[in-house]
Amino acid sequence: MKELEITVRIRNNRIKERRRALGLTQKELGKAAGISATSVCAFEGCRYEIVHAWGEDGWTPAAHALANFFNVDEKELFSDAALAVTTNEITRAVDGVEVLGLVEAPPPALIAEHSDPVVLAEQRDAVRAALDALALNRPRHARAVELRYGLDGRGERTLLEVGKDLGVTRERARQMVLDGERCLASTPSCRSQMEGVL
Repeated sequence: MKELEITVRIRNNRIKERRRALGLTQKELGKAAGISATSVCAFEGCRYEIVHAWGEDGWTPAAHALANFFNVDEKELFSDAALAVTTNEITRAVDGVEVLGLVEAPPPALIAEHSDPVVLAEQRDAVRAALDALALNRPRHARAVELRYGLDGRGERTLLEVGKDLGVTRERARQMVLDGERCLASTPSCRSQMEGVL
């Protein structure tokens, strides 16, 4: 018998990453693209039944609007695999070792992906050591990076959420994250810790 159960939420990363690259919330993207925030959330969460007014060409008006906003073809946002998803959550029983490999893995935006748990642990430790070094001189920037990439173990945050936590605007949070990333890449004490990670 497996000792734990996990639930995985499935997301359309093609849309989410484009939105995040622009530093937009789902609500802001919806407003800019001329669709509802609910539609953006549904598209990102692979809950297509919410926006199922599919046209003759196979796409909803909201899908057209989103593709037009990003200046891409609809197929760029909705792969065949994403459209084939019939549920946005999967639950399964797992062993504790499997869960540790998932929850202790450093964020992929900061490190190369590895399946070896020893490598993952070393990379996680390197990221933590580099952030600790950054925190000595720029604690708020280190906190901004930690929040943005979910290094505190509570998941990635939007720039708006980072800003609220730090008491600054979303734009200032974006600047702090970028400055923190630059510091991590350029400061000798951080760079030595992050060698091969950033």
